Amino acid sequence: MLIRRGSRGPEVVRIQEKVGADPDGIFGPQTEAMVRAYQEQHGLDPDGIVGFATLSVMFPGEFLEPGPEEPEPPAPPPVDLPDGLFEIVNHRLVGVDYVESNHYTRGVEINIDMVVEHYTAGSSFQGDLNWLTKPREQNRVSAHFLIGKDGRIVQLVPLNRRAWHAGVASFQGREGVNSRSVGIENHGFGREWPEAQIQANLKVIASIKAHYPAVVWIAGHDEVALPKGRKADPGPLFPWERFRDNQLRIIL
Repeated sequence: MLIRRGSRGPEVVRIQEKVGADPDGIFGPQTEAMVRAYQEQHGLDPDGIVGFATLSVMFPGEFLEPGPEEPEPPAPPPVDLPDGLFEIVNHRLVGVDYVESNHYTRGVEINIDMVVEHYTAGSSFQGDLNWLTKPREQNRVSAHFLIGKDGRIVQLVPLNRRAWHAGVASFQGREGVNSRSVGIENHGFGREWPEAQIQANLKVIASIKAHYPAVVWIAGHDEVALPKGRKADPGPLFPWERFRDNQLRIIL
């Protein structure tokens, strides 16, 4: 994980609170300067970039340098979903909690053809939900869905409206990813993906694909964000083989 100038979100707020910067969730010049000062004070390389070394000092025991990957048991095959899909009415999933974001484009409809997966880097599901529903002047990040480790799903933005989740990004040579995509925020740091969280993602995406046939692509925030390397979510442990083929096409 690298958090640097241009990064946004709840992980930035935690860092800003730690270094005494204005906790607006945007890693700008002021935050970078205060991170440099923090790094110098703690004997770290004062590059203004928050990586594992800095995070391990800021939040002892919470962030660990990744070691060699341990072999994992084979993932169970995707469940048979067609009989259990969500109905979608007025671009909202029926039976799913809806807590409206305060920051999305209400006056312009978008035509979606892809899904972008994220992780929140938040310490609690409720904290993530609070962040994503803050007043617009306090947070300019939004997403269509928030999914918890226990499989809880909350929709925050209608599927025909633009949420602000990808930032500056490009997919297949086209910029403006927010104007064509569904953003799914997953609670956590991407270090583990419980089966309940995976199943919730599968069901949400299968439901969207059934209702919006143009939705055929799925990618990670790290794969679309510009410049490359700006984002690390959802991370290397996300079980892509259960969601897409090697052409990034949804297989559900």
